[in-house]
Amino acid sequence: MYTNKPILSFLLGDWTIYREIYSDELLSGQAEGFVTFEESESNSLNYTEKGETYFFDIKKLIPFQKKFLYEFSLDTLTVYFADGVDNGKVYQHYALEDFQNKKVESSEKHFCGNDIYQSYYVIKSDEEFFMKTIINGPKKNFIIDTLFEKVI
Repeated sequence: MYTNKPILSFLLGDWTIYREIYSDELLSGQAEGFVTFEESESNSLNYTEKGETYFFDIKKLIPFQKKFLYEFSLDTLTVYFADGVDNGKVYQHYALEDFQNKKVESSEKHFCGNDIYQSYYVIKSDEEFFMKTIINGPKKNFIIDTLFEKVI
């Protein structure tokens, strides 16, 4: 199967993450942690993130950990949950035709109940990229900004 080598090669390795969480447009939490992209098969990467989030309203530091599987094809990236109750289910699809333009957007919405998740990535340099996740619905109204910096 064809592998989209430019983006796969770009992501491969270790990253430091800095995350800001906005609830109703107010900064409600900040997180720091680490992400590793490891080769799984010829056309996929295992994504593992670990860190801690500080929530301002409860004045508490909470650890987090999440896993995803990034599967590449000629012009798409499909991200699957790789842990928890949704293990193996599709999280998001991304169209990769704009990778050369430094932006990758989700091509479909992800529904968690009636809440809608959409994300996009912006490549800032060879060692840095940004991900914005927008979550809207009756139960959630968040914007999550995550900066990834390559560990060298």
